[in-house]
Amino acid sequence: MKFAIPALLIFFVCYGCKKAAGPGGNSSIKGKVIIRKFNFNPSVPQYLYSYPDMGDNVYITYGSQPGVGNSVNTDMNGEYYFQYLYPGTYSIYVYSKDTTLTNVSGQLVAKQDINLGSGSNATLPDIVIAK
Repeated sequence: MKFAIPALLIFFVCYGCKKAAGPGGNSSIKGKVIIRKFNFNPSVPQYLYSYPDMGDNVYITYGSQPGVGNSVNTDMNGEYYFQYLYPGTYSIYVYSKDTTLTNVSGQLVAKQDINLGSGSNATLPDIVIAK
């Protein structure tokens, strides 16, 4: 009996914090964010060059739930990764500068939707934004 409580404690410390895959909780979404740099001439924005978006926030919404479900930062290669997702519909989005100069906030949402099945490891096309 003396060893049962410490053994249980060790078990819960080691395995209690890990997310169980469970039925469907073993899917993931990954992708990359690319910045297109523009020269913002008031009459016509001019494209200059592209590069990976390092350290930017990428957001995910879960199905029809309102608001942000989670967010991650892109790595130095502009890549992001959401894991432990259940089957369903997700929206991945990033904020971009408005190159059309029509939005009052000066930002637009660059968004991609995906429907994941159980055990899916999806790679989305690059999300291209302006800065």
